Amino acid sequence: TIAYIKNPDISIDEMLKYIKGPDFPTGGIVCADNDMREAYLTGRGKVVMRAKFNTEDDKSGKTKIVITEFPYQVNKAEFLKSLKEKFKNELADIIDITDESSKQGIRACITLKKDADTDNVIAFLLKHTDMQLNFNYNVVAIADGSPKQLGLLEYLKYYVNFQLDVIVRRTKYDLNKAEARAHIVEGLCIAIKNIDEVVKIIKTSPSTGEAKTRLMKRFRLSEIQAQAILDMRLSRLTNLETEKLEQELRDLRALIKELKEILASRDRQYGVIVKELSELKTKYGKPRKTQIVNQLDSFVITPIEKLLDTECAVAVSNDGMRLKTLDVKQIQNASATYNYDSINALHRCYLQTSMNSKVCLFTNFGNFYKLNVRDIPNKKFSARGTPFNQIITVENKEKIVALFTEQDLNDNKELLFMTTQGYIKRAECNEYVNVKSGSLAIKLKDFDRVISVQINDNLPSVLMVASDGMGVNFEYDTVPITKRNSGGVIGMNLNNKQKVIFASVVNTLDKVLVITKNGMAKKFSLNELPMGARNRKGLKIVTGKEEIHTIVSPIVIGEVVVTDKEGNVKAIDVNDISIQPRNVACKPLINKETFEVKDAGLYLV
Repeated sequence: TIAYIKNPDISIDEMLKYIKGPDFPTGGIVCADNDMREAYLTGRGKVVMRAKFNTEDDKSGKTKIVITEFPYQVNKAEFLKSLKEKFKNELADIIDITDESSKQGIRACITLKKDADTDNVIAFLLKHTDMQLNFNYNVVAIADGSPKQLGLLEYLKYYVNFQLDVIVRRTKYDLNKAEARAHIVEGLCIAIKNIDEVVKIIKTSPSTGEAKTRLMKRFRLSEIQAQAILDMRLSRLTNLETEKLEQELRDLRALIKELKEILASRDRQYGVIVKELSELKTKYGKPRKTQIVNQLDSFVITPIEKLLDTECAVAVSNDGMRLKTLDVKQIQNASATYNYDSINALHRCYLQTSMNSKVCLFTNFGNFYKLNVRDIPNKKFSARGTPFNQIITVENKEKIVALFTEQDLNDNKELLFMTTQGYIKRAECNEYVNVKSGSLAIKLKDFDRVISVQINDNLPSVLMVASDGMGVNFEYDTVPITKRNSGGVIGMNLNNKQKVIFASVVNTLDKVLVITKNGMAKKFSLNELPMGARNRKGLKIVTGKEEIHTIVSPIVIGEVVVTDKEGNVKAIDVNDISIQPRNVACKPLINKETFEVKDAGLYLV
């Protein structure tokens, strides 16, 4: 109603942002589809309501359909009783129906056979039982003296006009009452100021009527004022009571002024409605019980119902171009079989979260995006994810370089951006908390790209490595904190035509694994690279003129997976690669003289 008052030309679609749908006292799920929109638009339609349920697997491998909220006016006991009478013949897949409800809430369990088709059972229950109902929506009201079908906006128009009429009549009543009282109080104040003369007139008058007449004539009072003076108790003559009368008169005059302003201004009358509705909302507002969804699955198990609090992992492919969600157990129990097509199914990065949460993505173009986890397609561990540009609109060749949960950015920590041209930017995480999806995260120079975005968890230094094998290690605190739209400062001074291929916050005890383009590799301790200043070229970490393909991780765990030009794939346990001094040459990664690395990735175990 407040939104309508502020914008009488509001559209039905804009109004539906405020009125999501009906809220039933028993909860459940309502579908906000075109039927509901039509109902609000015309005043006639239907609302599809469904019980809230999920599926669980017990220890014996049987599936349970667990109902936690029923549609409005559906009796749980009668529902279960009816179901028990029907399932003997029509629902052979059901082996038990139990009521496990407690003080914590409703829990009605329907246990199925091990080989039962869960989707078919649910489809039957929705079609033939009260697990799903249609509620008719029919708004008829007396409008302009006769019954009329009213859409939501028309209904609000009549309601607001009625409220205006109520306020005008109520204000007039309050004004008349206040003016009448002010008139009496004015007379009492006159009497108190001239109390000696008033007492003398009353004492010398032969009757009450004569006293009233003489008071009216002497002080120019109305009959009502004179009568009020005659009815006044002697206790009102004290100083305290005198002050009270004078204060009451001031308050009444202020009230009269305000009431007259309300009557004279339509905007003031609207303001009264808004104020009173806001007070009602504060006093009586309660959290919504009925969940609103945009669409109900045709085979029933909707992601929002089933996966609302389900733990999952969000993974980014090794090339940063693909996204997927997967079961956490797939990561914990995976034994990857690598081939040419699976190299980009490896996880560049992943995090554990829930299907009900949001993830924050940073890209090589310096952009920032937010995604609902449930909008990211679910895949198997060994399968490629969905292309990033199919989930959200991005620029050509834009890829993900970092992935965080929304909660990560709410923590009181700092983000560190590092680019291919050697720039480094340090910013507070809260700079990105309320930023809309698609915003700029860092200002980049021409042809520069972000290669790493990290949240620093009290690590002391930063490692940056260039493609020509130069590496620089400097203190984290030497990087100044800047705002979101800034480009940062120079972290590494590069040789001609070189670029940074790896950058990370590190610990001096970390081990670094380097892989060159011709299949050579070595692992060395970071404490062999002395701490230097920012904006320096650093020291060689790869001898000779070999080009570095990748640095896999500053904390080396898991398997390194490499692919040659012919598509041959090899996975090497990083623990089998020996630690060597920084200034020692690399050794062959595998026993193949002509091996040239086309791609490389890390599988974290």
